[in-house]
Amino acid sequence: MSGKRPKNNQQNKPAAGADRAASAAKASSAGGDKPAPAGHRAQQPSATTTGRAPGANLLIPFDNWHTVIILSLVSAGIMALAFPPLRWSWLAHLALAPMLLAIVRAPGRWSLLLGPGLAGAVFFGGEMYWMPMATLPGYIGTVIFCLIFWVLFALLLRWTSRRTLLPLTLLAPVIWVAMEVGRTYALTGFPWFLLGHAQARTLTLLQSADLAGVYGLSALSAASAGLLVDLITRPVFLRYGKHIRLARSLKISAALLLAFWLLVVGYGIYRLQPVEMLPGPKVVTVQSNVPQEVMPVTAEETPTDDEAGKEGAKSGLKQAYNQLMEETKEALAAHPEADLVVWPEAMAPGILNWESLWPSWERKDLPEDFVRWRDYWTEIHSLIADRRTDLLVGSQTLAWKKIKDGYDVAGRYNSAILFRPDDQPYVSTMRYDKMHLVPFGEVVPFRESAPWLYKMLMSFTPYKIDYSLNWGERVVRMETAGARFGVPICFESSIARLCRQMVYENGSKKADFLANISNDGWFHGTIELEQHWDQSVFRAVENRVPVVRSVNTGISGFIDSSGRTVNRVEYMGQVRSLTGYSHWQLEIDPRTSFYGRHGDVFGFALCALAALLVVLGLVRPRSSFSADT
Repeated sequence: MSGKRPKNNQQNKPAAGADRAASAAKASSAGGDKPAPAGHRAQQPSATTTGRAPGANLLIPFDNWHTVIILSLVSAGIMALAFPPLRWSWLAHLALAPMLLAIVRAPGRWSLLLGPGLAGAVFFGGEMYWMPMATLPGYIGTVIFCLIFWVLFALLLRWTSRRTLLPLTLLAPVIWVAMEVGRTYALTGFPWFLLGHAQARTLTLLQSADLAGVYGLSALSAASAGLLVDLITRPVFLRYGKHIRLARSLKISAALLLAFWLLVVGYGIYRLQPVEMLPGPKVVTVQSNVPQEVMPVTAEETPTDDEAGKEGAKSGLKQAYNQLMEETKEALAAHPEADLVVWPEAMAPGILNWESLWPSWERKDLPEDFVRWRDYWTEIHSLIADRRTDLLVGSQTLAWKKIKDGYDVAGRYNSAILFRPDDQPYVSTMRYDKMHLVPFGEVVPFRESAPWLYKMLMSFTPYKIDYSLNWGERVVRMETAGARFGVPICFESSIARLCRQMVYENGSKKADFLANISNDGWFHGTIELEQHWDQSVFRAVENRVPVVRSVNTGISGFIDSSGRTVNRVEYMGQVRSLTGYSHWQLEIDPRTSFYGRHGDVFGFALCALAALLVVLGLVRPRSSFSADT
C-alpha cells in the first residue's frame, strides 16, 4: 500500500490502497482514523469534521431501495435459520450484518423504514405461523408490535451512527438490546425471538444468562455482526506519519469484541464445572394430548352455541382428564416414592378452589355444577390420599360475592392448586393465580375502563362469550418435600422478570425450582412447542434452578439449573402430541445468580446508554452532519 505525504497540518489525508483509495481518502466521513503529518504523533480524528454516515464511501454501488429491502430480508432469513427447527445458532452472530449494512447505506428515509419493517413482518410472521390457530387478530397485532421495534432500531442506529460516528461494533448492541428491552416491557410485552434465544442449546454461551439474562447474548451477536459491517464500510489501514497501520477504531472495536467473547466463553466454562448439588424432590410430570379445538373455553362455558358443540367440548376436556388420571395411576405405581406429580394447565374439568366447594354452602338446592365439582375434587384427591405424594393441578377457579338471593361470580382465574394427602374435604389451600394474562387469549382489554372499545374488540375474538380472566395479584411459593417452588403458568415462563420474582426476594433465593404448567393444545404439533421449551431453558439458567414442565400436547420434561435437558416425555424420539409421563429426582443448585439478585440491570444499562447517545447526538452542532441525513 502507498500514499502521499500530508500537505499541511490542517488536512491530514491517509494513504490510498489498491482497492480502498476512495474510502481511505474520506476516512473521517466514515468515522475512521486520521493520520498525523510527518513529525507529529498520530491522533484520532475529530468527529466534527463531517457527519456523513459510516459506509458513505463504500466502493460497491448502493443507491436504490431494492438493495435495502433485499439485504434486510436476508437478515430475516438468516435469523430464522438460527431458531427452531434448524437451530443453526452460530448464524445468530451474523444475522444482523446484512440489515446493518442496509441501514447505514439506505439512500433515503422511506427505504430505511420499508426494509427493516418488511423484514420484521416476514421474520415474526413466519416464526409465529402458529398463532392464528388461537387468534388471528392477536397474530396480526403481535407481528405489527414486534416489527415496530425493528423499524425503531433502524432509525435510531442510522441517526446515532451519523451523529456520533461510533463504529457499529459499539452502536449495534446498545441500540438492539434497548429495542429488545422495550419489546419485553412495553404494554404487556412479548419477549419471544430475542436474538440471544438462539443460543438455548449452546451450553457454554448460555451460562452468561445468569449475569445479564438473554440480553447479554443478544448484545454479543449484535456486536459480532457490527464488526463485520465495520470491516466492510470503514477504512482498515491508515497512514500514521510514515507508517501504515491498522485503523485504531477497528483495533479498539475488535479488541473489545474479543474480550466480550472471551468473557462469555470463559465464564461459561467456569459455570459448567461440576457443582455439588443438593438432593431435591422426586417429581413425576404427566403429559396429556388433547387439541384445544375440542376443549371448552372455561370450566363453565363452551365455545359454541349449539348443543352438539358444547357436548363435544366437554367430552374433550373429559378426555384430557381421563388421560391424566390413567397416566398418574401408572406413574405412581412405577414410582411410589414420588414426592410431587405435576399436571398441565387447566386440565381439571371443574372448579376446584375451596371457596367454590366450601361445605358451608350446603343446602337442599345445591346446583348440579357444585356437586359435580366436588366429585372431581374427590376423584383427584383419591390419587394421593393414601400416599406421601403431593399433586399440582391446573384449574380454573372462581371468586364469589354475596348477593341478595345467594352468591354470584366475582372473578375467574387461571390457577395452579396443590393437592396434599392431608387436605380436608374440598379444601386445598395452596393456590397461585396467573398474574400475566395473554391479551385476546385470556383477557380482552378495556372491559372496565372503556366498555365500548371492549365490545368492539370482542367482535374480533374467536368466541361469542365473555371468557376474560382476572389478573392474579401476588406471587405464591408452594412447598413439597421441604423444597419451595414457583409455578409460572403457560406463557409466564417467557416473562423473565416474573419468574425471577418467584425465585428471588430482596436479593435472596427463596425457591428451589420452578414448575411450568401449560396448555399448548392451541398449537399442537407446531414448532411453538420447541420455542416454548427454550424459554424455560433460559429461566433455569438465569435463576440457577431446575425447571419442571408439564404441558398438554408437549413438550414436558425436566431442565437442570445449567440449561441441560435431563428428561422429556417421549416415545421413539417423539416429544409432541403424545401422552405419557417422565420422572426425575431434582438436583437443587445451592448457587445464586447475579441476574436473580439484580434482574435486568444489563438491559437497563444499555437502554440508558442508548438514551445518552441520543442526547449526545442532539447537542452536537447541526452542521456536524451532512445534508443527506
